[in-house]
Amino acid sequence: MRSVLRDRYSSVFQSALSLVFFVQFLCYSASNCTPVGAIELSDLKPGKVAVIEPLRDHQSSSLFSSRKTPPEVKIPKLQSPVAAKPPVAASLAAGPLWSENDSNQQTRVLQFMPAVLMYHSYLAGPKEPRFNAVWLKDQNGKLNWETQLGGRCGVLRYGDFTPINPNGWQLDIEGGAQARVLPDDESDLEAADFRVGILLTQRSGLWSTKTGYYHLSSHVGDEFLIKNPGFTRINYVRDAMIFGLSRDLLWNGRPDFRCYGETAYAFSHEFGSPWEFQTGAEYSPLVFNGLRGSPFFAVNGQFRQDRSWDAAGLSIVTGWQWRSQATNQRFRVGLQYYDGDSLQWSFAGQKESSFGLGMWFDY
Repeated sequence: MRSVLRDRYSSVFQSALSLVFFVQFLCYSASNCTPVGAIELSDLKPGKVAVIEPLRDHQSSSLFSSRKTPPEVKIPKLQSPVAAKPPVAASLAAGPLWSENDSNQQTRVLQFMPAVLMYHSYLAGPKEPRFNAVWLKDQNGKLNWETQLGGRCGVLRYGDFTPINPNGWQLDIEGGAQARVLPDDESDLEAADFRVGILLTQRSGLWSTKTGYYHLSSHVGDEFLIKNPGFTRINYVRDAMIFGLSRDLLWNGRPDFRCYGETAYAFSHEFGSPWEFQTGAEYSPLVFNGLRGSPFFAVNGQFRQDRSWDAAGLSIVTGWQWRSQATNQRFRVGLQYYDGDSLQWSFAGQKESSFGLGMWFDY
């Protein structure tokens, strides 16, 4: 063990000694080298010609045996940096923000991951994937926190570059987890509906359509089942094909109003019936005014075969909104009124009438 340590310390000592000799050699070499010339930093001013003059003691080196006039060095003028202008996005340079008619004047190309949707989610649709947090108090004084983590995004588009409501065809995906939490009951998770889907959307001027597939499954929270041992759980599942038609309406030269209708047929389902319909209208001004925002109003009505075609749900929302000019996404705060079948489909058949405050982030 001692021999190993002795050999290790010996190698370290030899390396350190070699490094010292090398540094001394560099210092000796530097002390015997004479620089070609010197320039004072104060002489390096914009637009001034600096002449490099050799030092007077150059005779000590044969390298400077011949005295020649050194070349002149031109110091360029310093310019203040100019902020580079950001490239203009192809979408904003293509034309107006939206088009009333699909004139086919703009070039249609294949685009991957487009930022703007052609068929937007319904503002008052209770099952539309989005981010939201809504606090509703029902007819019995029970406070429900209806929250959702979800959204929609474009995957592939064949269309133009109109920034708002582009024309063409687009493939979207959507998904959301719609949960109900009870703030007054230890924040228990009462139930949650999970939805995922894929949509093919199309827009031509003020008209837009969507067709696709969605899967929805409803689940009851563990805490709720523990506290309600007599509850009969239903397995509410739907795999459905959907078709929607939407029309924008002009107001003051802008498509501020919208009406729509949608139908869905569940080719596979547990509990419930195959057919469902929904329709609605909304006022959402197409203005981009920063922090000022603008008002909005929307109403949505749902009709389901398993509810004998009665109004399964009436949803009304109103408040204030802010739009993104880059993506046309909206952030909203306001009031919501709902009356109809439970918002959580695990409790299908139970009537609710609720009112409260909420905030939404729409795609």
